[in-house]
Formats: sequence, C-alpha cells, structure tokens
Amino acid sequence: MNEKKSWLIIILVFVMLVVATFVVIFILFKDSWFESQSNNPNNNNEDNTVYCTADAKMCPDGSYVGRVAPDCEFEACPEVISSSTNEGFLPEVNNSFDAVIWEEVNKNNLIYQVPKEIGGFNFVKLNDFPTEVKLLDEKFSCEEEGDTKKIINSTTYCVNVFSEGAAGSIFDTYNYTTSFSDNKVLEIVFTVIFPQCMNYDGLRAEDCIQEEKDFNIDYLIGRVAKSVNEVSN
Repeated sequence: MNEKKSWLIIILVFVMLVVATFVVIFILFKDSWFESQSNNPNNNNEDNTVYCTADAKMCPDGSYVGRVAPDCEFEACPEVISSSTNEGFLPEVNNSFDAVIWEEVNKNNLIYQVPKEIGGFNFVKLNDFPTEVKLLDEKFSCEEEGDTKKIINSTTYCVNVFSEGAAGSIFDTYNYTTSFSDNKVLEIVFTVIFPQCMNYDGLRAEDCIQEEKDFNIDYLIGRVAKSVNEVSN
C-alpha cells in the first residue's frame, strides 16, 4: 500500500513539474509569440487595398492612361518617336493645308505665323491655337518625368500634356518645346477640349471617338516653329 502511494506521489510530482515548466516557458515567450502573430499579414484582416479615381489622361499618341496605386499618379505615357511628316490632323482634311490662311503675329519679341482658322473638327475644340509662343533661356532637354519625344519633319520636340476635366469634357494643355539655339528653347503651348464621346448616341459617339483618335496637329506645330524669328531689341 505504501509502495503504491509512493508511485502516485512520484507521478503527481512529475506532472506538476511538467505543468510548471510549460507555465514558465509561456510566461517567458508569450510577448514575442503574440508580436509575431500580430505582424503576420496572413492574420491581418484589414483591407489595405488602395482605390484610385477612374479618371484618364490622354497621351500625345492618342492613347489613354489611368491612375495606379499606391500613389494614384497617372501611369507614364508611352514614348512616341515618329519620323513621319504628320501631314494633317484629320484624314478628311489632309489635302486642305495649302488653303489654310496664315497671319503674322508679333509678340514676346518674336515674329511668327499662326493659322487664322482651323477647320475640320466636329467634336474636338481648339482654344486660341497657339495660346503661347515664347523663347526660354535654357538648354533643350527631354528628360523630365512625363516628357515624350516626337520628331516632326526631322526636328525633335519634347511634348508634355496636362489634363483636367470640367463640364463633361477633358481639357488637355499641350506644351511643345524644341531647340531654337544653343542656349534657347522654343516653347509652343495650346489647349484642346476633348468631349466625353459616350455622351453622344450611336454613330455620333463613334465619329467622336474616331476624331479624338485621329487628332494630330503636328504639321501645324512644325509650321509655326519654322516661322519663328527673334526680334532684336
């Protein structure tokens, strides 16, 4: 009888030691264990997805880019390097440039020619083309974020487009720059209004989309740039 009691006491002491050991281990390591669990992304049910607004920016090549997470900045436009002469901005008026009436402007110590009237548009609108023509005292480069290179009649231009929406339309401000001399850059700025084509029905919506896709006034940009002469003070 006494022998059985001794075994029971030994077993009970052993169990108590095992339990005590686990308690001590839990107390020593519980903080680090809980911290590792809280930092585990698989245990975090919080939704950290970034949602950006669904507006779009039109690129110089006619394509559109949207905003991307996490900063919701516009995606970079594809680089456009074209060696074509870009004779025209709409297919149906390709042969009408010889009939464009040009007028001379004297502004910002420059003399240059601009088209008096630009026809051929049914949906796209130009605001005072060009809005601004001026010389900048700097060397020509096209390395800034958002810059796109274009070659018009063998001359390299740097194009930057700023877009904003208002009243159901997208207002794109185009900034063309090119080298005028070793230390001067010619800048030509104008704004184009692109309507939301989905506001039209049927064929008019399709015509609007096609006109925006075909929009290209590189020929006129090259003609204006070629006519620029600096006025001596």
